Order: sequence, then C-alpha cells, then structure tokens
Amino acid sequence: MGLPLGSGTGVRIRRPDLDPGSFGHNIRRVRRGVAAAVVVLVVLFSAGAALILHAETSQRDALASRFDSRQATAVNFIAAYVSKVFEREKVLSARSFAGPVITSQFANAASDQGYGAAVLLDARGSLLAAQPDNP
Repeated sequence: MGLPLGSGTGVRIRRPDLDPGSFGHNIRRVRRGVAAAVVVLVVLFSAGAALILHAETSQRDALASRFDSRQATAVNFIAAYVSKVFEREKVLSARSFAGPVITSQFANAASDQGYGAAVLLDARGSLLAAQPDNP
C-alpha cells in the first residue's frame, strides 16, 4: 500500500496549467486583464452616460425656469398695460361723453385712440353707440 503521489513522499507533481511560466497560466492572466478592462470600461461609460443625463436634465430645468420667469414678467406687464389702457379710456370717455352722445363724436374718439371698432356702454351695460354702426 503506497502513499498517493505528492503526499509526503517528496515527489512533486507539476500541473502545467498552474505553472507561472506555462501557456495556460498566461491565458488566465490575459483573461483576467481583459475582464478587468471590460469592467473598467463599463464603469467609465456608465459614469459618462450618467453625467450627460444629469447635464441635460439640468439644462432642461434651467430652460423651464427661465420660461416661467419670462411668463410671469409678461403676465405682469400685460396686466399693468391693460389696466393703464382701461384707466385712460375711463378718463377720456368721462371727459368726452359726459352729456348726450353724438355718433360722429364717438367715431372720432374711437379713431383717435386707434380702434377700428368700438362700442360705448352705459353703467348698466346698454349700448349707447357703436363704431362702425355694425361692428
């Protein structure tokens, strides 16, 4: 009954695939290097894609913010402009039409203001005059 080879007998069994200088060992090292390089490339591409996505999202959010700001500014400007126009119309109509309304006088007032069509209403909303006669 003998001892198995390599167990205390002083005999070493060499496996060529584990020998540092053998062809099999070199292939494993190359495979590990290629696998590591693939992992590094995947991580780099993923990080790059994440950065591009973040930059695009930031740009889209900044654009939406600028649009909202411009919209608010436009709303305020238009509200102020319309308010001033209505105030001016009240002053002019009170000054021009304090008495009975003359159609030609109303037509002149409307054209002086730059309106192609206009209506004059009393306090109850009844039509007093229109320019042209059938707007």
